[in-house]
Amino acid sequence: MAGRRAGRFRSARGRAAAFAASSLLVAFAAAGCGGGPRPNVILITLESLRADHLGCYGYERATSPNLDRFAESAVRFSDVHSVTSWTLPSHATILTGLYPSTHRVREPHERLDDSYVTLGEILAERGYHTEAVLGGPFLRTPYNLNQGFAVWDDSPSSVEQETAHGDVTNPVMEAKILDFIRSGPREPFFFFAYFWDIHYDFLPPPPYDTLFTTPEMEPFDDSDFDRNPQIHPGMKQARLDWTVARYDGEIRCTDEMLGRIFDALREEGLWENTVIVITADHGEEFFEHGAKGHKHSLHVESVHVPLWIKPAGAAAPRVDGRNGSTVDVAPTLLDLCGVRPPAEMQGRSLFDPPPEEKGERFQELRITYYGYVIGQGYDWRTRVFDSWALGAGDLKYIRMPMKLGERLYRTDEDPGETRDLAAAMPEEMERLRLRAEEWRARLDSAAAGYGATEAASLSPEERERLEALGYLR
Repeated sequence: MAGRRAGRFRSARGRAAAFAASSLLVAFAAAGCGGGPRPNVILITLESLRADHLGCYGYERATSPNLDRFAESAVRFSDVHSVTSWTLPSHATILTGLYPSTHRVREPHERLDDSYVTLGEILAERGYHTEAVLGGPFLRTPYNLNQGFAVWDDSPSSVEQETAHGDVTNPVMEAKILDFIRSGPREPFFFFAYFWDIHYDFLPPPPYDTLFTTPEMEPFDDSDFDRNPQIHPGMKQARLDWTVARYDGEIRCTDEMLGRIFDALREEGLWENTVIVITADHGEEFFEHGAKGHKHSLHVESVHVPLWIKPAGAAAPRVDGRNGSTVDVAPTLLDLCGVRPPAEMQGRSLFDPPPEEKGERFQELRITYYGYVIGQGYDWRTRVFDSWALGAGDLKYIRMPMKLGERLYRTDEDPGETRDLAAAMPEEMERLRLRAEEWRARLDSAAAGYGATEAASLSPEERERLEALGYLR
């Protein structure tokens, strides 16, 4: 798949979109970058990292000293939310600038169709060397997010199913990235790195395993986090605090690794002419709304993510509080490279002037329960439940999955989304319900211009590994 050009499509449904995308890419290739040298680009995504567990986002623990220092040379966006609360559709959005209902990668077995244009393809057409190294299972080659990448190294995530929850990929990720930086990379380059280790199980190495623990906390076996019956809403607070401290230790360990990568970029003279974008695919739940992990809801702890962007060259650091989304990452990155984003992209550049009003932000989540039919393998769509949310101004509407009803929150007064105002504000509920339905219809309509989604060709080992991680049942 690597190195393919936009315009090679499998289905007739995608030909019109293919022609439009191909024409746009040709225009991009001729557009130039304002006459100056084209900047390098590094895109970093951090698995399961919620914004409120970082120092520069107000956290009291020293989980992120290197990212806090990075923020001093970057723009930190304080109000960016992911389009969803789990890895695969979130990354498909980051790499295409499209919402999940449009790129249609919403379930654990779905692959991105060839008819979609990715950041890798756009920048490869402009002469960028495109390379990626990935630490987690949902970005492996069968999911087809590697379109346009000359190198797509998913080997750090290739571990045995029995150790899936215990994956430790940071050391090999760091080694591969430092080797890329120090080998004199071909420029301009677009390098994408996806770090996995913050994902449960929380297994930070010493000294990070005890960095944030206190004598009041109660250690226990919190392995197999997603399925462990000892980790439940009514568990002892001392035990929950211990698990959260280990999550924070994973963040600090990853932060230290990023600091070494930043140092290498400076040592090799790559810092100044490199756009660096750092964000997360989603957050993590610790029973704020009754669930643990992620892929359960669209509440704030699952979707409020950090975003830092360092442009190439000199830039004044600042905090930008506009209403942003991870669908904006792709058009913003292209904008900083002097590339006009395709008209089909549904996000906007975060370096455009901020709108006068807060505007709207849409999110969606598909929860699918799978069954095994003897002699037939998996029934990939045993039961499907959709959830969606719409932030409009200081209000947030959530249509909960299954039969859990609807919620309404005033996020300016209640940022943790703890007080449901649905009964108290019926007119606002109805207004936002209708607006959310309009969003859904518009995104579904946009999907009709692309090829049909197909199932990823997963090996038995890959399928077993996703079962062990709790994504398949």
